[in-house]
Amino acid sequence: MDAHSFNKAMTAQATAAMHAAAPTATSTTQARATTASPAAPARPTTATTAAAREHPYTARFGRALPRELAAESTGMGWREFCSTYAPTPEGLRLRDWNETNLGRGVRRFEAIFGTSATGPAAHRCTVIAAGEIAACSEMLHELGHGIEIERFHQHHTGDTWATIIRCQGHHAGNGGHGRTWALGLGRTGPESARNAMISASTRLA
Repeated sequence: MDAHSFNKAMTAQATAAMHAAAPTATSTTQARATTASPAAPARPTTATTAAAREHPYTARFGRALPRELAAESTGMGWREFCSTYAPTPEGLRLRDWNETNLGRGVRRFEAIFGTSATGPAAHRCTVIAAGEIAACSEMLHELGHGIEIERFHQHHTGDTWATIIRCQGHHAGNGGHGRTWALGLGRTGPESARNAMISASTRLA
C-alpha cells in the first residue's frame, strides 16, 4: 500500500471512531428534556386577584359598600348577603302602601302591616308626612318597631334599586337597643328604602 492510500485509510478509521464515541444531538436534547424541571404555575395577575376579592354587591351595583359593612360581610356570596341583611320578615310584613298628595309639600300615607308570624293579623297605619322615609319611620314606631337611621346609602342599576342603612333600634318587644346594617331592594328608591327599614326592624327584633 502506498503512503497516500495508507493515510486515507487511517483518516477514515479515525472519523468512524469519533462518530461511535460521541452522542448524537438528538439524544442529548431528549435527555435534557427528560430531566428538565416542571414549569412553575402561573401567578395570578392583579386584575384576577381584584376580581376574586370584589364584593357581590359591588359587582351588581358598581359601588363600594361602606367599609364596616364590607368587612362584616367578607366572603359572603350574593344570596347569603341578601338573606343576612334583608331577611324574610316574620312578625312584621308590609302588605300594602298608598300615598295621596295633599299639597304644600305634604302627603298622606296609608299602609297595612302584617303583625303576626302565625296568622292574618293586620294593622292599618295612616300618617301625614313630607316623605316616605319619615312616614315609614313613624309607622314602625307606632307598631313598637322603632328605628333611628344613622347612615343611608342608595344605588341603582337598571330598574333595580338598593338601599343600605345602618340604624339603631328602639324595639318594645326586646326591651333593648341595638345597631345593625340592613338592605332593601325594590323597583324604586322609596320602595327599596321602606324594605331596608323593615329589614332592619326584622334584624333587630
